[in-house]
Formats: sequence, structure tokens, C-alpha cells
Amino acid sequence: MGRWVLSSAQFSALWTRTGQDRIPYPFAVSSSVTTLAEYSLQQNTIREAFEGPEHDHLAAALLLIAEPDIRIELAGFVGSAPLRIIGAMDGHHGIVALQRPGQAPGTGGDVVMLGCEPYDVARQVLAQIPNTDPGKYRGVQFRSADAASSGGVLRSPTAEHPLRPVADLLDRPSIGEGMVKVVSGPRHDSVTRGGTSWRDIDADGRYIVFGTDTVTVQPGTSWDLLDVLNRLTGTLPAGQAR
Repeated sequence: MGRWVLSSAQFSALWTRTGQDRIPYPFAVSSSVTTLAEYSLQQNTIREAFEGPEHDHLAAALLLIAEPDIRIELAGFVGSAPLRIIGAMDGHHGIVALQRPGQAPGTGGDVVMLGCEPYDVARQVLAQIPNTDPGKYRGVQFRSADAASSGGVLRSPTAEHPLRPVADLLDRPSIGEGMVKVVSGPRHDSVTRGGTSWRDIDADGRYIVFGTDTVTVQPGTSWDLLDVLNRLTGTLPAGQAR
């Protein structure tokens, strides 16, 4: 099972070899150099340092992130620290990549990549977020049309508004939140299979939000998030780790 740690600059330089022209969402790269000439020199120097067959497995892992059959994208926050995680899989291999927070707000730091079996990608993605206890209050449902017409759920609706019970649950101080979705197909023509979000309420617990026309907000844990992802990815082969 392979494991690699790349700096933000290294990831950016090696990512260009995959043929992709954009850094994969939700990653954010930054550079300490200030001029285009310095940046080009830095990137070329990095690529030269990673020449050679000893880096073939790393190159294959990056290519899998660039061109997976199915990918998982997770973005959120724990406190003020951003969560940026990608899971990628094909019929044979799986990769989970986590970007650590950068030194400045809005920037990304080192990228940690871990090889795993395809069927285990979703679990490994969710293992990177805190497994908070479920919330203490009963779940609620609402129509997405009601949220759209009122400008969103967290808008302090009136007591009579159908979204009032939802706001009572979610419009409270949180210690973490995020969204995760499953996408299939090539990056230039991908299809979103679905996703879910969560909000960890301070001194209460986690609430999971899912659904399309009818949206459900219910207490849950990382295991409930995993159940959603497994249903969206479908049955996956054992394969082998990179």
C-alpha cells in the first residue's frame, strides 16, 4: 500500500503530467515564489527531481486521481481549519488524497496520498473527519422548493414558516461542517451521482442532510455518511492497493 506526502508546489508540478489543466477540486495550491520565471524554474526543478522508475507508482496514483471511474469530493471545515479530501477509484485501484491546511487562510498545504482497495475508498475518505456523536434531537424533513423560495434554510424564518424546525436544528453554533459528493466519468464530462452534507452542532452532535425534492435532516455519524456514499458508488471490486 503506497503512501506519499507532497508539498503544495510538488503536487502542482507533478499534476501537470496528468494532462489536466486545473488543480482538482477541492484542493488549493500556492507558491512561495513571486515571479513567473521563478515559478517556472521551481516547477521544472521539481519535475526533474521526480524522474525515474522509482516514482512510477506515484505517477500512477496521480493519474488515477486525474482519470478515475468514480471520484469522491469532500470539502468542509473542522473549526476554522479546512477539509479538502479526494477519493478516486477504478476497477483495480483506489487512492485517497488529503490536503492539509496551508499557512494562510484559503491556501492549501501538503498533500497526503494513500493507496487502498477500491471498495475501501469511501471509508478511508470519511476516516479523515472527526466521528462526532449523533445529534440529540429528532430529525425533520422539508421540501427543497421551500428552501429555494426563502433563500435558504438558515435564514431565521418566522415561527409559522415550514423551514422553522430545520433552522432550529441547524442555525446554531457549529464545530464542523461539510459536503461530500460522488461523481462518475471523466473530468471534462462528469456526472454527479449525488451527495450529502453534515453539520456538527456545538454541545449537541452531528446532523446529516440528504435528499433532492424532499430533504431530510437527521442525527447521524460518519457511519451514516458512509452508508450514503456506498449506495452512491455501488458495489466495488476488491482490486488492489497502489
